[in-house]
Amino acid sequence: MTHTCSAAVTRLRDWHRYLSALRQRRLWVWSGSVCVSALKPLWQAFPAPHVWIGTAPPEALPPDVHFLTLKQARTQLGREVGTLVVDAREQFDADAFGAIAGALTGGGVAIVLTADTVGAADGLFDQWRRQVMAEDPYVLSIPDGGLAALPIPPAQPVSPSRGVAVPPIVRSESRLAWPLAQQQAITADQRQALMVLKGAPERAVTVLTAARGRGKSAVLGLAVAAWLQEGAFETLWLTAPRAAAVEALFERVQCLCPEGRRDGNRFQLGERALQFIAPDALIQQLQDEGTALPEVLLVDEAAALPLPFLRRWLSRCPHVVLSTTLHGYEGSAHGFTDYIQQLQQRLHSQTHAAGVLHYELLMPIRWAADDPLEALTARLLRLEAAPCPVLANGTLHIETVGQAQLLAQPALLDQVFGLLVQAHYRTSPSDLQTLFDHPALSLWAACVASETGVPQVAAVVMAFDEGGLSEDLAQAVADGRRRPPGHLLPQTLALHTGNPEVARQRWRRITRIAVHPQCRRQGIGSRLLAHVHHACVQDGIDLLGVSFGGKPSTLAFWQHNGFTTVRVGLKDDTVTGERAVMMARECRKGHVSVASLSGLFWPTFIVQLAFELAELSPMRVAALLRDRHKSLPPADGTERDALRRFGEEKAPLASVRPFLQRALLRYADALTLEEVAVMAGVLLQGRSETWAKTQLPQLTGKRAFEQWLRGKVALWARYSAC
Repeated sequence: MTHTCSAAVTRLRDWHRYLSALRQRRLWVWSGSVCVSALKPLWQAFPAPHVWIGTAPPEALPPDVHFLTLKQARTQLGREVGTLVVDAREQFDADAFGAIAGALTGGGVAIVLTADTVGAADGLFDQWRRQVMAEDPYVLSIPDGGLAALPIPPAQPVSPSRGVAVPPIVRSESRLAWPLAQQQAITADQRQALMVLKGAPERAVTVLTAARGRGKSAVLGLAVAAWLQEGAFETLWLTAPRAAAVEALFERVQCLCPEGRRDGNRFQLGERALQFIAPDALIQQLQDEGTALPEVLLVDEAAALPLPFLRRWLSRCPHVVLSTTLHGYEGSAHGFTDYIQQLQQRLHSQTHAAGVLHYELLMPIRWAADDPLEALTARLLRLEAAPCPVLANGTLHIETVGQAQLLAQPALLDQVFGLLVQAHYRTSPSDLQTLFDHPALSLWAACVASETGVPQVAAVVMAFDEGGLSEDLAQAVADGRRRPPGHLLPQTLALHTGNPEVARQRWRRITRIAVHPQCRRQGIGSRLLAHVHHACVQDGIDLLGVSFGGKPSTLAFWQHNGFTTVRVGLKDDTVTGERAVMMARECRKGHVSVASLSGLFWPTFIVQLAFELAELSPMRVAALLRDRHKSLPPADGTERDALRRFGEEKAPLASVRPFLQRALLRYADALTLEEVAVMAGVLLQGRSETWAKTQLPQLTGKRAFEQWLRGKVALWARYSAC
C-alpha cells in the first residue's frame, strides 16, 4: 500500500511539473467507489489550497482539504484553488462547477467523481456531460489501478507557455501613481482598463467585464491605490454581495500603499479612505438626502445585485465603477451591460450624466490562453452560446423542440440557449441543466430551414406546467399553509383570492420568450404565442399565464396577445426592480375563468394604489389601466351627473373623486399614456397637483392642472351622455 501511494505521488508530481510549465489545468474523471484515502497522493503532490465539493462531507477528510457544499461553491469568486475534487456521484451541479472551476489555478487538476454505471434515471444533462467530457482529448479517465496507474505525462514542451511574470510591488509617489499602476498591470488589456478608469469623465459609469481569471479585481485594486496616492478623491466606497469577494482588492491596495492602514473593511491613507459598505447598508445611507456622497463608488460582482440597488446608486453617486464577471456566475453580464446602457441614457436626459464606458478584459492570468479546462467548461455549460444569423428570405415555421433533440443537435442547443440568455437579465449554468431535465418544461421555436439540416431559430418560447394540485393540497395553498415549489401562478393566485380551485386548474406558465434581434417587430413573437395557446388547448391546459416586470412596452405586448392582468406584486422584484405583473389567458372553460380572476383583482388593485402601491410608477399604472375599460359596464346616471358637474366647474375635485376614478378606468384608452399616468397619480395615488404640473410641462399657472382635468372630464361627460 505504501509503495502504491509513493508511486502515485511520484506520477502526480510529474503531472504537476508538466502542467505548471504549460500553465494549464486538467480535468480527470474517476468512476466508481472512490474512498478519501485513494486521493491522498493528489494532495501530497499538488500545492494547496485543496477543495472538495459535494452534497455532504466525506468521512476522514484531511484537515488541509476544505469541504464546500454545492451552494458554498457558488460563492468562490476571487478565490484560488490548487486542487479540486467534485463529488458528482449523487448530483452534478452546473452552477457550483462553473463557479469553482474558475478558482483552479494554472498547474492544477480537477477530479470529477462519478458513479461507476450509467443509471436509467440519469437525466439528459448527465448524458450531455458525459458526452462532452468523452469527446475532449484532454479529459483523462483514471484507470482501475487508481492514481498510481496514471499514464506518464507528455514530454515537456520545448517552449513552455509561462505567461507574464508578476511585477514586484513598487511603492509610488503621488505624482507617479498612475504610471506605476500601469507597470504593476500584468497584461496589456489590464493596462488599457486602467487608462479607461483614469480617464472616465465626471458622472460617467464605467463597466468592467471579464470572464474568470482575467485579473479584474487586481485592476480595481491598482486603480484604487492610484486614486488614494494621487489624492484625486477623498472618499471611495466599495460594495459587493459579500465582503469576502473584495478581500483580494483590499490586499492589493495594502501592498501598493504600505504607508496606509487597514482596519477591517476600511483602508486609510492619510486623509483619504476606501470603505466597504454592504449593499443593504449602502441603500439605507443613500436614502438619507443628508448623507455625504462618495466621490467614487465601486461595485464588484455588480450583476449579482438587485437592479433597484444599481438604479439608486447610479442616480445618486457622481462616479460609479461597475465590475462583473461574464457567463452567468454573477448573472448574465451581456444583458447587464445593455441594461446599464439604457439606464444611463435615461439618467443623461434627466441629470446630464455622462455615458457608459465599457471595457472587457480578455487575457487570462491564472492560466494560459490555451487552457483545456476553460475550453471544456465553455463547451459543457455553453457559455458562448449565441443565435446564428437568420435567412431573410426563408419560410418561417413553428415546431415543438424536444429536450432529447437538444442533446442530439448541439448547434440547435446553442441557438435556443443563446436566445434565452439574451432574453433575460440573469442566466446561470443551472438554466442549461433545467433546459435539459425539467420534467414540466415545454419549448417551441419559430425556425427557418437551412441547407445544413439544422433549423435557424428566429424566436423561442419556454414554458412550465403548473397547478393540477389535489383537493387537499389546493385547500392548504389557498389557506396559506403550503407553498409547493414549481407552481408560481396557481399558488400565488389561490392564496390571494382564497379560492382553492385556482390551484386545481392546469396552468402553463411562459417563463421566457425571445425573438432574434434580426427578426423583431415582424409579428413573430405574436405568431409564436398563438401557436403556444393552440398547443395548450390541444393538451387540455386550462389557463396560460405569465409573470414579468411590468414595463409599459412589455404590458402592451401581452395585452395585444390576449392576456389579462390578474395580479400586481406589492414589492419590487429583487432581480428586475419592477413590480411583478401576472397575466393570464383562457385555454378552455373551467371552474376558474380569467374574467373572474380579473374581477377580483381590479377592486383590490384600485384600493392598493392609495396604500401599498402608492409608490408604483404612474406610467406602470397607466399601462395597466388601458386594459381595464374592456370589462366595465356603462356609466350610470349618478356618474354622468358627477362628471357633468365637475366639467362645468360646479363641484370640487374631492367631492367627485370616486366618480372620476371610475371614469378614468373607462376612458383610459382615449388618452395618451402620459395623460393617464398624470391622472392616475393624482386621482388614484394621492399625488399633488404640483407633481402633476411637472409631468405635463404645458401646464402653467396656479390652477392649470385643475382646468386641464375639468376639460377632459367635460368631454367624458358629453361622451357618456350619448
